[in-house]
Amino acid sequence: MLRPQHTSPLTFNCAQSTLESYTCSTCDFRTNFNVLLRQHIERSHGTTPESTAYSIRTFKCKKCEFETYFPLKWLKHATDSSKHPDQKRFNCDYCPYSTNYKNTFQQHNIFKHKKDDEIKWFQCDECPYKAKTKALHRKHKKNMHLNKSKDLKEFQCDKCSFKTDHVGYLKRHQHYKHPNDTKWFECDKCSFRTKVDHCLKTHLLTKHTSENETKLYSCEQCAYTTNFRRQLNEHTVNTHKTESEVRWYKCDKCEYRTKVKTEIKQHKLSHVKPQQFKCDECSFKTQYLGYMRMHKLYKHTIEDKWFECAQCAFKTRVGHFLQTHIMTIHKSDEDSKTFACEYCPYVSKYRTCLRQHVIYKHKADDEIKWFECDQCPYKAKTKSILKQHFQSKHLLLPQFDCEKCGAKFKSKHQLYYHMKVKHENVVLTCDHCPFSTNRKYNLKKHIAENHLPPTEVQWFECELCPYKTKRKTYLNAHKMTKHAIDDDINWHRCEVCGYQTTRKDDLRSHTINKHVPEEHIKWYECDLCSYKAKQKWGLQQHKRNKHAQYMKCFECDQCSFVTKCKTYLKLHKNNKHLGDDEIQWYLCEECAYRSKTMSGLRGHQLRKHAKVDEGC
Repeated sequence: MLRPQHTSPLTFNCAQSTLESYTCSTCDFRTNFNVLLRQHIERSHGTTPESTAYSIRTFKCKKCEFETYFPLKWLKHATDSSKHPDQKRFNCDYCPYSTNYKNTFQQHNIFKHKKDDEIKWFQCDECPYKAKTKALHRKHKKNMHLNKSKDLKEFQCDKCSFKTDHVGYLKRHQHYKHPNDTKWFECDKCSFRTKVDHCLKTHLLTKHTSENETKLYSCEQCAYTTNFRRQLNEHTVNTHKTESEVRWYKCDKCEYRTKVKTEIKQHKLSHVKPQQFKCDECSFKTQYLGYMRMHKLYKHTIEDKWFECAQCAFKTRVGHFLQTHIMTIHKSDEDSKTFACEYCPYVSKYRTCLRQHVIYKHKADDEIKWFECDQCPYKAKTKSILKQHFQSKHLLLPQFDCEKCGAKFKSKHQLYYHMKVKHENVVLTCDHCPFSTNRKYNLKKHIAENHLPPTEVQWFECELCPYKTKRKTYLNAHKMTKHAIDDDINWHRCEVCGYQTTRKDDLRSHTINKHVPEEHIKWYECDLCSYKAKQKWGLQQHKRNKHAQYMKCFECDQCSFVTKCKTYLKLHKNNKHLGDDEIQWYLCEECAYRSKTMSGLRGHQLRKHAKVDEGC
């Protein structure tokens, strides 16, 4: 029943281009191994091969009924602590870390707990580099000192000219550049799919696993819990370890130090002129390789490959943008896992948004872990805000250049809005009135405030008075000014004088106008006259009021009335054209007085109903 593919006697020959292969006489099965052919015949055809002198060995676990033909699977099963809880584990004496493997435990001690003078270093004989393990020393020599043309093995992609000296990089390249041959890992509970196995596991853990089913890692010194061991380690280092117990990463060019290795890499960028990636088809350049790839994808890719939403007209060239769109637009709160705030009714579909909400809304300043800038006194509540500050204030070069006028910007969003306003002339018009704008958010706000019927408007109502508004920011400002107690207000105070305000922008304007010397002020000069302003909005207001080409007039659609102020147009319509039943009246709670404006009602209450203290 067994027959080799070759009829002549098989001989071993190193120059032979192909291995001998064995084929099944009953079906088309073919293999290079005689053992696998015997196994196939027994399992698939239920017969025994002609020669039964060879039997396939199985590997059995001594502690349970597990059995396999593969020694590596048997070894993995034998060392899995979840299969045999009574198995010996190596526990660290200094932290909660534990493992089944002795070598891994020794490496943990070397990297986490041993001091530099206690470590046996492996010194490179060609440069000052030294490593803590022999494997890292060998990797360094391979990457830095081997002659790639002779000694270093290169891996070539069989579909393009890409080549690398790491087989892992080749696999990742094939995953993302040639996806037709890629194996996808799909979620059986939603439309999510990924090319990486552990990304699917993370997705299932964060999106579809309930708290009762999740394995939590708890801190032994406080109530902190997390789904990931790495986050627990970071929490322990940042919260509970003293300075003498922490391994610090120090900068070799300044006094900066940090507890996180990735942060020291980010810091060192401030000492180096950023590398610029230039597009070979246009003048676009950026510091980040990812932005360059996105630019080429959207601007120079001829292949019209789009990821389209099945429920609306949305489409994108990036797969995870489509997943974010579906999650935020089409999935209801019942269909998706939500994260609720324990202090207020806030609910979010993302755990990171909930964390930021708690930090900004419910935590006191002394409870927050502040992220401080190493080049100025600025500090932020989140790492992402600190990164934005660093990029906008301290990077050596502006990173985003306009291709048409050469203007430089330190933010991608600033460049985006500059292109929309100055060069693309994108105009979004309202379907109900002549209103037009170049920003989608402004059009959406205009429709919500002016054209939605009362039944469809989402009103934000005050729990302490009849006040209601269409915008949540207005409600928060109302509560802050009308109902907040001084102890509950987050005051922004001037360090020079006694001025205080609830708005950070007002404090910034006060500081510029009152305390900053004129030689240190960045002036905004008018290009049509000699006027200059200390703030940008002052220059914009000047141009609208003084120069005809910048003036924006608001005309009444029922008469010849024209004004430069939108509020005056609204007052004109209320006084001249609207009937009593069409006006939104502001009613006094203590008498029958009513007013067409909130300011008129406030003046009435001050004149007629204000209580005066005795003795005044």
